[in-house]
Amino acid sequence: MRSTEEKLRAKVEELYEENRRLDVELYEKEFECEDLRSQNEVLEDRVAALEEQAVQKTACAVGPEVLLDRIRDYVEWVQNPPTSDQVTSGVIAQALFEGIERGVRGV
Repeated sequence: MRSTEEKLRAKVEELYEENRRLDVELYEKEFECEDLRSQNEVLEDRVAALEEQAVQKTACAVGPEVLLDRIRDYVEWVQNPPTSDQVTSGVIAQALFEGIERGVRGV
């Protein structure tokens, strides 16, 4: 039977090994996270570019007058938001649906 000191040394060595293994794993995960952050930044830039293209294409497709009307409607809606009763009754949902329909039809 090993002495208590030998058992403790073995346990300490085991813990050091586990700590080294976890350090390596942590380093790998940090590297992986940094890579994912970089990929995320690239994707965010792509999304922003695609959103800008979509806005430009929509503006071209519907024409400046229709686009200005939509902007005015939105500004009016923001300045005069619906009451809670209107929200409850679904007025906003209907308005959004109609706006989407107009956008799809290009009206």
